[in-house]
Amino acid sequence: MPFVFFVLLATYCFLRWVDTRQSTWLILGGIASAGMVLVRYDAIPFGGAFALAIALTMLPTNLRRGRSQIGANVIVYITPVAFMTILWIYFNWQIQHDPLYFLRSEYSNAFLVRDTSLSTEVQQLRASVVAFGWYVFKITAALSPMLLVALVALVVLSVQRHDTAFLGLIALLLVVPAFQAVSYRSGQTFGFLRFYITLIPAGVIAATELIHAAQKLQWKRWLYTALLFGVAVGNISTALAMATFVKPQSVCNQTDTPEQTFIESLAHPLQIVNACRDEREMAAYITANIDRRAILTDVSGNSVVVFTGHPDLFVLLSDRDFVRVANSPKATNYVLTAHRTGGPEFRALDSYFPDLETDKPPGLTLAYQVGLLRLYRVTP
Repeated sequence: MPFVFFVLLATYCFLRWVDTRQSTWLILGGIASAGMVLVRYDAIPFGGAFALAIALTMLPTNLRRGRSQIGANVIVYITPVAFMTILWIYFNWQIQHDPLYFLRSEYSNAFLVRDTSLSTEVQQLRASVVAFGWYVFKITAALSPMLLVALVALVVLSVQRHDTAFLGLIALLLVVPAFQAVSYRSGQTFGFLRFYITLIPAGVIAATELIHAAQKLQWKRWLYTALLFGVAVGNISTALAMATFVKPQSVCNQTDTPEQTFIESLAHPLQIVNACRDEREMAAYITANIDRRAILTDVSGNSVVVFTGHPDLFVLLSDRDFVRVANSPKATNYVLTAHRTGGPEFRALDSYFPDLETDKPPGLTLAYQVGLLRLYRVTP
């Protein structure tokens, strides 16, 4: 969660700067954003959104006096971010002899997700703007129901009070999930639900800022009470859902929709239902029968890897020799994957075993199966 921490810290610094207009908060916000550079690519669009938020906040009061002060504040913020980005590129050059190693290597995002665009959902999102909008709405409503209401209210307040700082805050709250949604639609990320996790604190921040504004405007008591009640219900619902592990399907990486997961979690608050039963059984089989690094797997086997407690038994997608081993199957003894009868979503192994979805993939013999999980032995 380091990335979430840096996002929250940078957002807090922005809000403090809006209230005090002290450049110290911009410096701290820049340092927090620089920390993001070391964690995820989302740091770049977030940095741009922060700079835009500064400009939006200052623009109404600086139109007459020129824009030099806006530029100065943006530079104060962006300097730590630019410094860390340059440092990251420099270390890639020093260690890997390629300044853009993080973009072009087998560890790069582009390499890992190169086949994501072939998934059925991504193709549907590309084909229809309505489908993409519905996808974004479902994700947001599932993780932070109050955020949708709070954002509309903040936009209305911004227009009524001519306070563009609210628009800057909205940009900060939405830039990361928006970047992930657009990247998924473009086939440049996996689109895992956890990539949208910043929507949860975003809902809390937006609602809190709205309550703060309501206090200043002295809204009617019933409206203020309704707002507090909505915030409480939304946040408690999200907290219960996040504290509940509900998977009606037996495979951990089953593709439940966000709204299904959310509703099922509320129906079984604070309970564990079918918590990776198949993964645990497969892990038990592996630890009992395999005692060396002999299993090739990708993201479909991640949960099994965790439950074995022995990642050293696996050749993982993040390992340096994954591509070499995958291209020469006889370099390993087993292949672990999750069979999907409804058509496969992204799996890196599909690129090396085109017929992996069939009942009898060539060169492989089924060694053990539980649910959708299959452990194949590589034929000598």
